[in-house]
Amino acid sequence: MSRISIDSSDIPARLMRHNPWAGAILFLVAFLLWLLNRPYHGLWHDAYVYGVISAQWIYPDALASDLFFRFGSQGSLTIFTPIYGELVRALGLNNAAQLVVLSGGALWTTGLFLLARAMLSNASGDTIAMRFALLFGVVLSFSYSPNKGIFVLNENFATARSWAMPLGLMAVALLLYGRRLTATGLALLSFLLHPLLGIWPLVLIVADRIPLSRLLPLVILPTLAVLLIGSQGGLDFPRLHLISGALLTYVKNANDILFKPEGSRLPLHILPLLILLLASRIGSPSLHPMYKRLVLIAGGALMLALIVSYQYPVEIVVQGQPWRVTWLTYPVSALAVLDILQTLHHKSPVRIAVPWLCAVLLALTTLGVVATPWALVGLGALVFAISFLPTIWFIAAAHAVHEWRNVPGQLRSCFGSWHYRVFG
Repeated sequence: MSRISIDSSDIPARLMRHNPWAGAILFLVAFLLWLLNRPYHGLWHDAYVYGVISAQWIYPDALASDLFFRFGSQGSLTIFTPIYGELVRALGLNNAAQLVVLSGGALWTTGLFLLARAMLSNASGDTIAMRFALLFGVVLSFSYSPNKGIFVLNENFATARSWAMPLGLMAVALLLYGRRLTATGLALLSFLLHPLLGIWPLVLIVADRIPLSRLLPLVILPTLAVLLIGSQGGLDFPRLHLISGALLTYVKNANDILFKPEGSRLPLHILPLLILLLASRIGSPSLHPMYKRLVLIAGGALMLALIVSYQYPVEIVVQGQPWRVTWLTYPVSALAVLDILQTLHHKSPVRIAVPWLCAVLLALTTLGVVATPWALVGLGALVFAISFLPTIWFIAAAHAVHEWRNVPGQLRSCFGSWHYRVFG
């Protein structure tokens, strides 16, 4: 299969085999978990920024001379500004912010629900891995920032991200189901709400139309263009010059614009790509095209981010912040881990116990075994190495583990037999 979407002849069966009551209960339990773990704490973090932007929408003349708006602001680049501004006008700032957070949580739960079903359900309906992914995923909050944990998934304060990210997840899920037109509409809406985040689901949908052999040079092309522009010292065109002076100092000192030489979270951006690479080899065959395309897209984006961070700070690329693609690779790669386990579970003659593997995954994440940078680098190297191994190797390893698990039982039997013979 050369495209991301599942075979269209299988769509009705995949959509109809789910028990609607069971699905509704699962969704409500997941949303309840979200409410319990992501309580609303009022206005904080970027909610202040969006609050000021909404005030400027309501009282444009009063804030026209403010430095934040005098030369243009991010509020002019998103349709979230008029929507949020009118909500604030009608409900007040705190009530409007609370509504955005609550609706964003419902959308995030819906996005994870649809994506987990698209990636982990099988002919019998919702699997244990799918339920685990949803119920565990709604309570997690990972940072996708280049350095410190400034930006996180699953936020509990009101921003355009509250709606843009879950709509992007829903777009990817519907793409997998073959609902390309609806997926494109949701991805476009995500882009209009937050261009720096919504661009990536949109790019993935466009890439679905491009053969993999042609996608690779297209992904490399922007990197080559930035290298060429940088080697010429920038071009005398708007946004194609190199940032310099006080602005460059500010950009390098900020925690959320470029990767820093020290304290960078780069391993956490690369690890999802390695997991997707592994999943493209031993995960569900129907998902291989999506995994491969997302690896290429995200890999190209991170190359751009590294080049502008350490070599040529071309203005348009710095402003685009291509490292933000990691917001999409995080949830997809997390589901890809469960897809790998589930696929091996079905292929292995000894049936790897997916519930136990999910418990191990939960324990590793909770305990933070790979929290240190060097451990992440080591884990990434291991994942990259085993991604080149054939599926039969993993099945053989599972069989060996199964046999090893029988050793204690065999020892107990031998000890019991010896004890009976000696002592009667």
